[in-house]
Amino acid sequence: MAEVNLDKVLSKLKEYSSSDKADCYILSKKENGKFTPLTAKQQKDLIEAAASGSKAAFLYPKVVNSILLENSEDKNLLVSDRALIIMALRVHSFGPVQKVDKEGETIEVNLQKILDNFDKNTEIKYKETFTQGPITVNCNIPSIEQENKILDSYLKYRSAEFENDSKIQKLLSEIYILEIAKYITTIELTEKEPVVLDLKGQTIAQNIRTVESLTASLVQKILGFISNIKNLENNITSQKIGEQTVDLNLDTSFFSNV
Repeated sequence: MAEVNLDKVLSKLKEYSSSDKADCYILSKKENGKFTPLTAKQQKDLIEAAASGSKAAFLYPKVVNSILLENSEDKNLLVSDRALIIMALRVHSFGPVQKVDKEGETIEVNLQKILDNFDKNTEIKYKETFTQGPITVNCNIPSIEQENKILDSYLKYRSAEFENDSKIQKLLSEIYILEIAKYITTIELTEKEPVVLDLKGQTIAQNIRTVESLTASLVQKILGFISNIKNLENNITSQKIGEQTVDLNLDTSFFSNV
């Protein structure tokens, strides 16, 4: 038997993985995109991120986003595209049936049926502007790449606090602030000399301080815009099976065939 060249074998495996494409619907483009399937290495990365303690709430979505960008031919994806893509990749890798435990009962959910029944003409708001007095806040749905930059910056900014158990509650409460910040593009002040504040040009610490300075009523309007994405995700992940409503959590269990 000839000696096995491991590098050649790995190259062939990678070549096969790259050629095995999944068709995933990209809602923001109203068309299918090509994605390479999940690898065992990516599954391992997801498990490690989910088990990273206090960092998991920030690190897990960052790893999911990185996988979608790595596996997609189109890098310009929005966070509103994510749920459908994740579900399609899950079906391609492990088949259409997802088992969910609910109240001691195992329920089988047909994910392919959810994808087939999704209304591809679904419309969502991609941009919205809110004004209160001299303050105008411009919002849009962030790209997956943009969200990852925010998460990465935050993990670096709070790296020391993540090692301190007494700071965990504060860090988790900042998820709320970060969620608002990533949907804001600019804030305009029209009183006296007009000022336009571009949040992309600020540090993560400055963005947190900026959002914390907004009035509660203005924040509520922004949250209303964000809820249009959350409602879209809930329509995909919350399904009526028989007499029960089953919620599909896009966690590590979703990326397995167990």
